[in-house]
Amino acid sequence: RNVTGVQTCALPILKDCVPEPKPGRSCGSLKARKGAAGWVAMLAAVTVAWPVATVTIPLVRGPSASSVLKAESSTLALAFRATRSAALSNARVQALEIDVDRLEYASQVVNRRAIDPRVSLKVTVAKQAERGDRSARFLFFPNGQSSGGRVVMTLDAASSEVIVDWATGFASIR
Repeated sequence: RNVTGVQTCALPILKDCVPEPKPGRSCGSLKARKGAAGWVAMLAAVTVAWPVATVTIPLVRGPSASSVLKAESSTLALAFRATRSAALSNARVQALEIDVDRLEYASQVVNRRAIDPRVSLKVTVAKQAERGDRSARFLFFPNGQSSGGRVVMTLDAASSEVIVDWATGFASIR
């Protein structure tokens, strides 16, 4: 109670607060307190459900097409770079071969690795490095140059491109 003898509401957000409540009743009606409890319960449920949903939904759906392509193109670019490094350090020509039918690649320094079967490939290499219609070789020379070329990977509507520069032999991703 304040100086005038009128009780004031401690919670100004409750609209049902009356200046002089009936005996045995506190400030705010029962209906307003139940509404506040509902909001608190809903907030608690969302607080618990949000982290669970953020973890389980990607597990159920699987990885997105762009993340699969990012992983595949990064791994292929690393294989190109390892093969180029071997050519430079061993002072010998090294080759990385891609089999488009089997969706796999390998070189003298990179173990055979399969590409995700959902990914489709389009490989462009120099004429000297062709190995038939369904296989292509990327050559890396001891002076740092390469035969050059590009590998375009597509999955659904997403695509990624690994480019091997002929002048430097460096592999980059676009």
